[in-house]
Amino acid sequence: MRYQNLLQMMRFSILVLLPLHFWAQEFLVPLQGRPNTFLQKTHLESRQQSQATLALPFKDDFSYAYKTDIPHLLLWNGPSVYVNHGMAKSAPSLGMLTFDGLNRWGLPYQPEGTNFSISEPADTLVSQPINLKLYNGQPILLSDSIALSFYIIPGALGDMPEIQDSIILDFYNPQLKTWKNRIWFMKGPTVPQVNDSIFKRVFIPFNTAEFLQDSFQFRFRNKATPLGAFDTWHIDYVYLDRFRNAKNDTVYNDICFTRMPGPIFLTARQLPFTHFKPDLLRNSQSVYISNLNSTAVNMQYERTLQFSAQPPILYNGGYTNLLPFASNGISSYVPHAQPPLNLTPTAWMLSQSISLNFLHRLRRGAAINDFFSENDSLQQQIQLLNYFAMDDGAAECGYINKSKSGKMAYKIELQQSDTVQGLQLCFDPVAALKLKSLSYRFNIKIWSDVNAKPGIVLYDNGASYPRYADSTRMPFTTYLLKTPVILSKGSYYVGIEQYVAEGIPIGFDRNTDFSNRLWIDAGAGWQISGLYGALMMRPLIGSAVLLSLMQNQKSDRVVFPNPAHDQISFKTQFCDGIIDIYNSIGQKVYTGNLNQNTISVTNWPNGCYAYRILQNKDFFTGTFIISHP
Repeated sequence: MRYQNLLQMMRFSILVLLPLHFWAQEFLVPLQGRPNTFLQKTHLESRQQSQATLALPFKDDFSYAYKTDIPHLLLWNGPSVYVNHGMAKSAPSLGMLTFDGLNRWGLPYQPEGTNFSISEPADTLVSQPINLKLYNGQPILLSDSIALSFYIIPGALGDMPEIQDSIILDFYNPQLKTWKNRIWFMKGPTVPQVNDSIFKRVFIPFNTAEFLQDSFQFRFRNKATPLGAFDTWHIDYVYLDRFRNAKNDTVYNDICFTRMPGPIFLTARQLPFTHFKPDLLRNSQSVYISNLNSTAVNMQYERTLQFSAQPPILYNGGYTNLLPFASNGISSYVPHAQPPLNLTPTAWMLSQSISLNFLHRLRRGAAINDFFSENDSLQQQIQLLNYFAMDDGAAECGYINKSKSGKMAYKIELQQSDTVQGLQLCFDPVAALKLKSLSYRFNIKIWSDVNAKPGIVLYDNGASYPRYADSTRMPFTTYLLKTPVILSKGSYYVGIEQYVAEGIPIGFDRNTDFSNRLWIDAGAGWQISGLYGALMMRPLIGSAVLLSLMQNQKSDRVVFPNPAHDQISFKTQFCDGIIDIYNSIGQKVYTGNLNQNTISVTNWPNGCYAYRILQNKDFFTGTFIISHP
């Protein structure tokens, strides 16, 4: 599916998009850049090849996707492909590879290109060398039934490939030092508007001995429109081994998580810590567990919640016989699939920013090795800082309100009087760089609540323009209000009004649904959004002191260690400066001369702190974390 010239080419090479999905004047469109990796300043380190090649089995299910977007460097080489857990909802286990038209930096392969009908070589992912000559010192024979399998889906929550696009598998012959191309390939569907939601299994037997050598490799590569996140393919559960059979080798002795657990709050995915109240918690949290075997497996689910130095909160869902996914889908056993949330905020928690760290774990009832033990556990972090967030931090696509004077606003509920300081927006990075015209302005606004929908405008911040913050891997750009707005307890709507009919692409999370909190006006009055997901727009709430210091901090590392638990030291050219340190609610907790070697923080509470160093007319700001063991 391509950017299409449905109306006319927009100014500055931005095109109206043929949507992935739409509702009224709301459109979901492919991104032209990947926000989480765009404009990284450091080059990925190449892995130094070890002397020994990898031994069988070779397998990867990418269940580490919640930790990194880079394929495992011990298994793969050439990470132009990225790992994620959000581009499809039906993967065999958590995590997948995604191929598209963006390079390793999240930039289009042809950033200045204008031909959206072409399909050219794009991403490539190569395995590390594998020993297919010997196994435990014994020769590997063709009769050993070597085979490679994987699961694949086109499009899913991304852009659907077209018939001229393809995904290709090649094998490397180390003796001849040549690649044999197109061992297998798949073209895009002939009907690109229909997104298949099921991963399909591909099984490739080795029918010739030419690849049974040491240092064998295989690679995946795709052909796509090289101008953005177009023509996406997603691969999971890659497995190469001996003694395999296409007919019988279809199940795995594996219990696993298949998706990240759901949100814990009713009204947002993340809340400002000062607005964390018990009645905002859901009764339970959705957890997605699967049994990839052909028979039931006796297993246990447990969860540990840890925050700062507080005692962990444990939950044990007990044992059950989990039926196979092939016949019964993911687990519906309530103590596992919907574990209760037994978290009560304390006065201490409401006094500082915290991270709620969940560890979800599966255990077998019998001592049997799991096929992928890595996917039996996952970590989930929910931060309570200074903003309301409906999204999970990753944009699967872009959102457009295609209406001049189109408005988008999130409903927020203040549990106490507080101050709105600004708004964070995740713009499509490449599109944001091209939107230079003054016509692409938008105004940040705050609306009152009238009859449970946006009412009168309480504040208008004046004109702002799309830009992308290139100093951090976080995908959000922060816009501070010219005048912070103090609001009393109650419901309000914070968002933007745009002034261009084509719309301004904003990142959109297709995995977390808070559409009931997003109000839009496309010219026919306010209504709740009709698109499943979450617009990546975050109202900033709370202390102006802490917020301003956090927004102006430098990227240089000057605090050691960070996080700290007993003392901190500063490495900076401001050796004679004065340092002020503030806690997470803006209270000054320390002031002194920087020429002191260290500052003791042994008795300081856990949390996020901001500092400001002054010397003559120069200043330097930053943040650090205290985490006592």
